[in-house]
Amino acid sequence: LLSGLDFFEEETLLRKSQMQMRKIRREEASLRQRIFRQAREAFDELKDSERSHQISLKRLEQSANALDLTESRYERGLSDNLDVLDSESAYSEAELDAASTLVSYNIASVKLGYVLGVLNVEWLGLSLPQTSRHQNSVSVN
Repeated sequence: LLSGLDFFEEETLLRKSQMQMRKIRREEASLRQRIFRQAREAFDELKDSERSHQISLKRLEQSANALDLTESRYERGLSDNLDVLDSESAYSEAELDAASTLVSYNIASVKLGYVLGVLNVEWLGLSLPQTSRHQNSVSVN
């Protein structure tokens, strides 16, 4: 005789497994959203770092032009050495800012590679200049 009581354990196991599947799907959706959010944030950070670096390069160029102008004014006797020192100081600050923003850009690009799951030695090697890549491959061999 088959009765509904015979399938109680099977139904209980089925419900438990269905609950586990729903939990796994929720966790999957949450993980997927977190991965996309992290990738989007890392990419936005990279774009911001690139813009900051471009701005710092423009400032460096402007401060170099200002230093040249100040030096030529000093040579003609139109300004004193304090103006030249101020221009040199501004140029040094612009150089430091350009280096700092380049470091920020590089960190943001490595972070993006990490978030995307492509960060490895080969991927980092692609970012090196052509001559450095050749030297690294020669030194490895």
